[in-house]
Amino acid sequence: MSFDNFEALKLGFMNYLQEKIDSEKNESEVEAFQNSEVSIFMFSDEFKDYLIDEVGADISIFSKSVNEIMSMDFENGQFVEYQDENTTNNNNGSDFMIKMLNEAFGNKQIISALDSNKDGELDKSEATSFLEGLKNNQGQLSFDDLTKASNSFFKVENNDELSEEESDDVQNGEKNNYSEEVNALLEKAYENQTLIKAFDEDGDGSLSDEEKAKFEEYAKSFSEDGTELTEDAIKTAFGNIIAGKYNLENPEEIVENDTELEPIETENAVEEAPSVNKPSSTSGSNGGGKTPSAPSSNTPASISSETPKSIENMSLSELQSEKSTQETKVQSAKEEVNKVHSGDNEAVKEAQTNVDSAKEAYDLAVESDTLISDELKDKRSTNLSAITAQEGVINQVNIDINNKTSEISNQESIVASDNSNISSIEASLTELRNQTTDDPEKQAEIDSKIAKAEAALQTAKDKLITDEATLQTLKNEKIELEENLETQKGTLKELETEKSGIEAEIAANCAPETKTAMEAYNEAKANLEVVKASELQKAQSTLATEQAELDKINNQINIKQSEETQKEYSVSDYNFDFEINLSDRQQAEMDAFLKNWEENQDKYLEVEERTGIKAELVAAIHWREGSGNFDTYLHNGEKLGQTTTKVPKGIYFENWTDAAIDALSNHGGGPEAVANGTLEEFYEYAERYNGTGYRKHGVNSPYVWAGTDKYDKGKYVADGQYDANYVDQQLGVAVMLEALLA
Repeated sequence: MSFDNFEALKLGFMNYLQEKIDSEKNESEVEAFQNSEVSIFMFSDEFKDYLIDEVGADISIFSKSVNEIMSMDFENGQFVEYQDENTTNNNNGSDFMIKMLNEAFGNKQIISALDSNKDGELDKSEATSFLEGLKNNQGQLSFDDLTKASNSFFKVENNDELSEEESDDVQNGEKNNYSEEVNALLEKAYENQTLIKAFDEDGDGSLSDEEKAKFEEYAKSFSEDGTELTEDAIKTAFGNIIAGKYNLENPEEIVENDTELEPIETENAVEEAPSVNKPSSTSGSNGGGKTPSAPSSNTPASISSETPKSIENMSLSELQSEKSTQETKVQSAKEEVNKVHSGDNEAVKEAQTNVDSAKEAYDLAVESDTLISDELKDKRSTNLSAITAQEGVINQVNIDINNKTSEISNQESIVASDNSNISSIEASLTELRNQTTDDPEKQAEIDSKIAKAEAALQTAKDKLITDEATLQTLKNEKIELEENLETQKGTLKELETEKSGIEAEIAANCAPETKTAMEAYNEAKANLEVVKASELQKAQSTLATEQAELDKINNQINIKQSEETQKEYSVSDYNFDFEINLSDRQQAEMDAFLKNWEENQDKYLEVEERTGIKAELVAAIHWREGSGNFDTYLHNGEKLGQTTTKVPKGIYFENWTDAAIDALSNHGGGPEAVANGTLEEFYEYAERYNGTGYRKHGVNSPYVWAGTDKYDKGKYVADGQYDANYVDQQLGVAVMLEALLA
């Protein structure tokens, strides 16, 4: 069956349609179609039925991978699908969707609707933006979705009667009167699987307009007036849903969102490597006759469905970034403590202002009081000046102690890191020295690692000695400051005692007004001390909390660095005999794969424990099949919680682990196929898991070897459809195993 003569198909359909003209299809529409003024999509349902019933088309041709389409060249407003120069035509209908899509992009109504820069023609960014908005949860573009979207443009052009909702969709380019920013945020939110699950009342895996409207009403409740849909309201509502605070049955029971969430970004986080966020539908699953799978990741790059990460789940680079952020918080908290001591704290400044006013009134009263001797007045003035100066000295010493305490905390973290590093190197040395091998090359590698580790260990020990000496110096300096503080407090106490005697003498001889001013001053001074104590307690408590969090981060960094150290000084049991040739896109995907491994290693280890299949191999197959998506079957990429309709059909699981165990036990030869734990077994298992169809083409399976010098080109781009020139841009299992096991 060939679709290479698309115009002939259209003409055949035209003759077919004329026989079935009814009240819904008039002669003018037929004539318009013949003149190519109105696209074939005006008759989408009839045309699809015609191809199936009259031409005998395979229904599988009515969808195509959006990522595959977007990877094609775009010339003169059309996607170009190149074929092997030795091949006259495809003869399998694989280019049908491209021809249909180009038919749409050649229509003036669609060009007008999608031409965002108004230059009169479509460029690739405009075309791919349209595709992104149409693709389904499996990353596919279906005939039905394409025709439905296109039809709305033609209805407007031909003044067909549209529903009020359709009219808004087409004429306004949106379903509401929200701002462009709000619509962009809603569009991305509606791709999120967690949000879909919360509002998908009919269980079809997507949100209808009614279900979307319910979310919008829910989000409006978080706006200032409870009726306006704003970006902040959407983010708050979205945060509640992600945090599990939304109950579809009883939304009124939702607690107030008391968690400050990171803002939802509205920009695409990864443009160069789409496979990092959504696996390509030209997945390695499409090999050897196995039904192709096109799983989608849980969330788009722009909206994370996860709650904020704990430090235990962060990578080393993320921890370093978190440390920098936390150090800023600690520094800020330390400065708040110093502000209390220096008098720059707002509450303390207010109390000090009251003291200054009371002292000014007291000074004036004493100065004008003729019952007080000049000698006593001078004595009082000298005493108060000395007390003020001494309080300043004490405040500065307190600031110095606070700063020194912070330096000590930092230095203690350095020493702890030194000790952790030494322990890691010593553990690696012990393991290296216990390794024995008859392979001279392997032994030479072990001996080299031992020498390198011994040198590093000595350097680390020397550093520890220096850092411990620095720490002790800081502690000694703090002790001196604390001793000085006690001395200065003693001096202040003596001055306060002298002040009490002077004031007693004044009180015995002064006018009533002076005594009242004295009491007001002393009351203001006492209040200042209460305020300082309260503010100091709050500031020091905050500092202690922030410092404790920084200590946790530093401890987790030490753990991660220890793991890196042990990797650095270890010798792998595996020999990887290939060269890695990763494209920029594959390198970005590798970064995402390693991050997924780091965050979800426990899940893979559980599968290893229950099947005997190495966790690293499980992770590589999972990434190859579904880009780390734990909401899909490892069997074929379909969504969990639904009975599979692709091969293997009739499978039902709700739990990823149970489904993975079933899939791994029944494909690739089962656990016994990797019983010896060799790389050769891993490669063979992965290829058989995917299918051995590449062997008949004399090509190494890209499922295993993509990204290495053992693979050049050739791929099953769909079930049973082999393209000799297609280059697989996913990661092969071999390079993923090398990244985890080398």
